Amino acid sequence: MAADMTTDPGASHLEGSPFRRLLLERTPRVIATPALIVANVLIYAATAGASGQTEPRPDVLVGWGALFGPGVANGEWWRLVSAMFLHAGILHIALNCLFLRQIGNLVERLMGSFAFLTIYLVTGVTGAMASLMAHPRSIGVGASGALFGITGTLLAVVLSSGGQMRELLDDRPISVGLGRPDAEITSRPSRALGDGMLTAMRGLRVWLFMFLVYNVAFALLVPRIDLAAHAGGFAGGLVFGWLVARDAITRRPPLVRLALPVLLTMALAALQIEQTHAHADVLAESLAFDGTNARHLAQFDALRNAVASGRMPPDEAAAVVERSVFPDVQAIRDRCEALRRAALDNLTRAGTLDQYGRARDWQHLAQFRSELAQAEAWAAFLNAQQDSWQLRVLSLRENDTALADQAMQLDQAATMALMEATRPN
Repeated sequence: MAADMTTDPGASHLEGSPFRRLLLERTPRVIATPALIVANVLIYAATAGASGQTEPRPDVLVGWGALFGPGVANGEWWRLVSAMFLHAGILHIALNCLFLRQIGNLVERLMGSFAFLTIYLVTGVTGAMASLMAHPRSIGVGASGALFGITGTLLAVVLSSGGQMRELLDDRPISVGLGRPDAEITSRPSRALGDGMLTAMRGLRVWLFMFLVYNVAFALLVPRIDLAAHAGGFAGGLVFGWLVARDAITRRPPLVRLALPVLLTMALAALQIEQTHAHADVLAESLAFDGTNARHLAQFDALRNAVASGRMPPDEAAAVVERSVFPDVQAIRDRCEALRRAALDNLTRAGTLDQYGRARDWQHLAQFRSELAQAEAWAAFLNAQQDSWQLRVLSLRENDTALADQAMQLDQAATMALMEATRPN
């Protein structure tokens, strides 16, 4: 989540200035910024609708492409991109879209729509990579990495603007065209333009540093703020901003410069994915189970009401549950057994002694022991789920609500046991 200072750098420092007029000449119409806002809002509406609530459920977010370490490690690299278009609630999407509207218009006019969109996406990926390194088992969503990325890009432009300011004050021509030799239009600036740009750069420099201080403090005080994603996106923006747009005050960045940030980001992402070990992961399975089980419980409640009202025979309702629920539970139990075997194999292989009497992979022994313990706890939980659903089937056949209550109590006890077994040390 990106915090918002409610201060628009374009409005407060540039409105009516010669620099603002230059930006409007360079990029008369912004395209990428409103398109990104619309995409974010539509995707949020879809995930909220699929969840039936204003805060999308974790299983829905994972299904739509949230950042999730086990998924990325198993080849779902696209989560590094898709996560930046997902949001966790109304406040999250509102703050991010407001901030994108404020600073996105300015950076897009400065760099051009294509260059802006490219930097937005690659810094969003660098933010996702930093978040993944800091929180490999968490679910990450939000445009914060990309938003801090374009902020870092703007700061790189501002910090490198000193020499360009001297060119303007020396009355050298500047580019207001499309960044291509055959379409370039140059304008010889006036002294007022140079003075106006100096004033704008000073104001932007102050605003950007205030923004950084504010957001670091905000992230430290407010829970669920992914400071790693902010830092990764901002660092990427600084580096890529200097590579691509260090002279953006006097000319629109040539598109050929975008190749290096894109290739560098792809290489870093591939390296991180390669180094992320695919392993038995209970969290991924539990998220999938939550969504499936919620659907089954809703179906059970509807069947119980139908039996109680006489609209469906008890045996028929019980048969519906047996046909729809037990195959799904068994499939999850089969995957659990595969997780348990993989964790056991990893632990056995890592604990094999070498010629010096040391474990061959002693660095990961603790991790593999933890994964095996979690897989066994998950198996115990699923066994309890099997028993609780058998109680529900019996409650339908006998039209006995007490049995359904027993099933719920069994679920609660199994959930508490699983949480205790998988709690971080």
